[in-house]
Amino acid sequence: MNIVLIRDIVISGFLGGIFSYFASIYNSNPEYLKITAYLWGLPLLYFILLNISWNAGENAMLDFNKHAIIGTIITMIAMFSTYLVYNMGNYIVIGLQFVVLVTSIFVYMSNELYKY
Repeated sequence: MNIVLIRDIVISGFLGGIFSYFASIYNSNPEYLKITAYLWGLPLLYFILLNISWNAGENAMLDFNKHAIIGTIITMIAMFSTYLVYNMGNYIVIGLQFVVLVTSIFVYMSNELYKY
């Protein structure tokens, strides 16, 4: 197996584990989850993914960037919509976000936007 692939898997697993841990201790230390959200919102992971895609070539990096912008815009719409409906309850908010997710993936794939 490629050593770069193994490195990327380990880093991703480590970051996912940290997020899971901070979410699990939210009641006793809410600051950690807030810091994690802030770091997630910053381009911290973007730079890691940009570096990984750049290893495949400059065109791969530019393609990654273009499609990341599309995904980020949809994520921002989903985040703002959460503020509009958060008082409707957990299931409504999660359901709405699931609809946004499935609809976004459907539109992206059915229109073959990945080819552009």
